[in-house]
Amino acid sequence: MHLALPPQFEDQLSQEDVRLGLALGLYVAGKLGFGRAAELAGLSRPAFQQSMAQRRLPMDYSMDDLAEDASALGLKPA
Repeated sequence: MHLALPPQFEDQLSQEDVRLGLALGLYVAGKLGFGRAAELAGLSRPAFQQSMAQRRLPMDYSMDDLAEDASALGLKPA
């Protein structure tokens, strides 16, 4: 997917800013889980969590997030 910004924003926002903003917005809206949002932002999970904390955004760590983390670590759910 390619997102084209209006010309007046291209000088103000980097590709990384747009990806992070989109990822944060989709996470807060409940459209993406934490891990997928971090992936979209191009950040590690700790770096994405730090970005959220800097903006004082709440972190909702759901059972789906736990399952996703467990899967990423190669763990099986209990």
